[in-house]
Amino acid sequence: MKSIIALAALLAMAIVMTGAGVSAPAIYVDHNKVNATFGARGAGNTGSITGSPIRTVGNTRSKPGESEIHENVADVFMVMEGGSTFVMGGTVTGGKTTAPGEIKGTGVQGGKTVQLSKGDVVIVPAGVAHWHKEVAKSITYYTVKVPKSAAAPGGGEAVYVSHDKVNMAFGKREGGNAGRIATSPIRVVGNQRNTPGESEIHENVADVFMVMEGGSTFVSGGTVVGGKTTAPGEIKGTSVQGGETRQLSKGDVVVVPAGVPHWHKAVSGSIVYYTVKVPK
Repeated sequence: MKSIIALAALLAMAIVMTGAGVSAPAIYVDHNKVNATFGARGAGNTGSITGSPIRTVGNTRSKPGESEIHENVADVFMVMEGGSTFVMGGTVTGGKTTAPGEIKGTGVQGGKTVQLSKGDVVIVPAGVAHWHKEVAKSITYYTVKVPKSAAAPGGGEAVYVSHDKVNMAFGKREGGNAGRIATSPIRVVGNQRNTPGESEIHENVADVFMVMEGGSTFVSGGTVVGGKTTAPGEIKGTSVQGGETRQLSKGDVVVVPAGVPHWHKAVSGSIVYYTVKVPK
């Protein structure tokens, strides 16, 4: 019995030394399903790309619609096509509670107005009014719904990042480019890989990413090989043993929960992806 207990202890220690292992894979949504969510709402299309643990949504608008406040959720969205005149902050006019934590109205009084176009990124913290005041023909946008938390507090100002700055984040990591699109109130990152790189575990943060260009052979779950702690809550290694392998391509969406190993095992040419970092 003592030898069995000792063996179990050694195995547990080996897992810690090589990086924590999690068998549950990431959530993977094929680009065909993702693209379908940007179509007209109806015939079973609610716009939902992923539900639990992190909700992502595809939207297309051809008219302004109602103003909104999400009291318990922050909206982080990227404009995929088209544009709009967007108001963020201020006060919802004619506001009514339409569901728990959801307020809708006819417009917004005050706030800041920006002209949105393809590639722009906007972060609307929980509790902040927002409204597509005018739509230039149509606007298509991909949204990550981030639950209200210490990293996405209620109140505060919305953040607008122009497509020029966003595009720069997808370039090579040099000349001061760390891939940062936004760091507050929610971290948003642009990535480009030409080689596999290291395997990773983010113990306190989930990665929610969309492939913008290119593709890779992606592994999630399993156990990080040669894992070392490189920063608080961050483990990196040489590869992943076990797990689930997927072929990623343009338009795919992946949700990697906190604590799950992941690795771009092989890169076909290059892969460009847009990531929202969601605190555990």
